[in-house]
Amino acid sequence: MKKNIPWDLIISKLKGELTAGDEQLFEKWLSVAENKELFEELQEVWKQVRAKAVEYTVNTDSCWNELIRRMNEKEMAKKEEKKGGTCKNLCFCLLFFAIKNLCSTFVLQSYSNVRESISKAIKLHTPFGVQRIF
Repeated sequence: MKKNIPWDLIISKLKGELTAGDEQLFEKWLSVAENKELFEELQEVWKQVRAKAVEYTVNTDSCWNELIRRMNEKEMAKKEEKKGGTCKNLCFCLLFFAIKNLCSTFVLQSYSNVRESISKAIKLHTPFGVQRIF
């Protein structure tokens, strides 16, 4: 059996939707014995599926309930995601403010130490004696 199976042509043929140009391509493909055998098998499956599809009746209540269930699941997932997101945002904010406060304390402490060092180092000589600027 060939590996290059023209599925689009086969499906169109089964549905009865082949154009004249596609019909020629399909007939050329079908002229190979292995391809003809494959198509006949597919054609039989197609007939069986169509026969069962005609007999099938949709249980609308079941489908409707399944749709509602899925919608509710998605809604619950969104709510859970928002809860998790709020918690994550709160944790991030708390962490940010803690780091900000630590940095501010460090900067103020460093500034205080630098000011003290400068005031000790810089002295102004006046007629009244040596005075510190700071």
